[in-house]
Amino acid sequence: MSAAILPAVSQTLERLLTRTRLRLEVSDLAGADPRAVTLEDAVAPAGYLPVFVVCAEALWFDLTGSGFDLDLQLDAHSAVGITLRAIRAGSVSAVMLCLIDVVTRAQEPGVLRLDRLIDLWADYEGRVMDVPSVLAGAGP
Repeated sequence: MSAAILPAVSQTLERLLTRTRLRLEVSDLAGADPRAVTLEDAVAPAGYLPVFVVCAEALWFDLTGSGFDLDLQLDAHSAVGITLRAIRAGSVSAVMLCLIDVVTRAQEPGVLRLDRLIDLWADYEGRVMDVPSVLAGAGP
């Protein structure tokens, strides 16, 4: 697999999110007021991109029985405690088709709730594995 898949996915997700014109927000599990998330943070490998891509992988696994062979690293300085270092399997097209579905499911009128991605991940992955506790807090 080409090393270019991660930057291509990030750039394509950025274009998708730009076209949706949705506000990007995240709330913590305590139900605090939502806070805005920048587009740059949403698509960064040390931002929210790992959550988007893990949701996409979970959907792909549901459909095909295989994943994207993600290289995830614990990172206390990242937005969700994990940095996405590589996507080693699949294609940009496969990842993006799943990401389109993930974005569609996580949106509410006028807003894309990034904490909703955690719920989607749990729904998809509930049959395979538990959501890592580091992601349950939805970031700092």
